[in-house]
Parts: sequence; C-alpha cells; structure tokens
Amino acid sequence: MLHREILLPPEIDHTLIDALLEETCRREGLVIGLKAPLREYPGSMHWHWKRGKENGTLEATHWPSEGRLWLSVHENRAAPWTDSMTARLGLRLVEQLSPEVGTIFAECEE
Repeated sequence: MLHREILLPPEIDHTLIDALLEETCRREGLVIGLKAPLREYPGSMHWHWKRGKENGTLEATHWPSEGRLWLSVHENRAAPWTDSMTARLGLRLVEQLSPEVGTIFAECEE
C-alpha cells in the first residue's frame, strides 16, 4: 500500500481541512465515491476518490483529534493515475495550508 502523510501542526484549524481536501481533489478532476467516518479512527473522516469511470481509488483520511491527514492507495485499488495523483494532491495540500505549516511530507510503502 502507498501511504503519504501530511503532518499538521497542533494549532491548525481542523474545521478547514475537510473543505480544503475536497476542493483540491475536485480541482484535480476527482469525484467522491465514498465519504464516511472510520470506526478504527474515532472522529475521523474518510474519502474514496475516483477519476471518472477509470479504475483505481485514492483514499484520504483526516483524523482531527490526532492531527493527522493522509492519502493512500491500496494495492488492489491502484491504477495508472493513482500514484502520481497522490503525490500531486499531497503537494497541493501542503502548498495551500500555509507557509507556517511547512512542507512536512512523508511517504512510505506498507
């Protein structure tokens, strides 16, 4: 699984993150396939993003109580567009959050 985490500072206004994520994804031509909280992350919001009728799903999870936001692609949901879109979205989100947030961006394979 591809996993990219954007580390958020404690003082960030988490009420703005979900709207920022959705607007950024829509600007990139993605549509919501699913939006729901995840039981294993209480208080979180989780999205499945699709690109038209193409195969593949990019997932995003925002967990405000832990100050976390991450993008991921499961191996069985990977498509030619998912890896590059995950990287592009991560960079766009970091750019939009503010210079004070910094560009802390981690990538790992799980």
